Parts: sequence; C-alpha cells; structure tokens
Amino acid sequence: MLKRDHVTVGEIANLYSQPSWRIRRCVDELNVEIPRAGQYRLVPRSLLGRIAVELERRGWLPAGDVASDHVEPKTEDRQEAASP
Repeated sequence: MLKRDHVTVGEIANLYSQPSWRIRRCVDELNVEIPRAGQYRLVPRSLLGRIAVELERRGWLPAGDVASDHVEPKTEDRQEAASP
C-alpha cells in the first residue's frame, strides 16, 4: 500500500473524531506553510503530533488520547486485528 506524505483536514478530523473547523484552526495557527490542492489543505503527516498536542491544549482532545503513532496502523497490525 502506498503511504502518502500528506493528509487533508477532513482526514485529520476523522482520525481525531473532531469537526473540520477545529482542525483548520489548529493547522492555521501552526505558522507553517501548508500546500494546497484546490480547496484542500495538504497537511504533512509530520505535523499530526503537533496538531494532536494543540487539540489537547485547547481541551478539544482528552488528555492522554495523543498516541505515539498518529497515522493508520501498520499492515501487520491490521492483519492481526482482522484475525479471530
């Protein structure tokens, strides 16, 4: 499977179960140039941890919900989870 270097605001919102406007607000306040593809912000995956910390700081993400790996599970993890 191809791992993308960027994710959209909507994908991040789904990942953290947050409304898109909260993610946009956090991304906009990172003071990092975020590339766009049309109307979509293409957020580098490397910023997911900073976004999670900002969500937590604002009280929008419960403390301790910030995982060490903020991306989709590794292939092996998915296979183990699918096994009975």
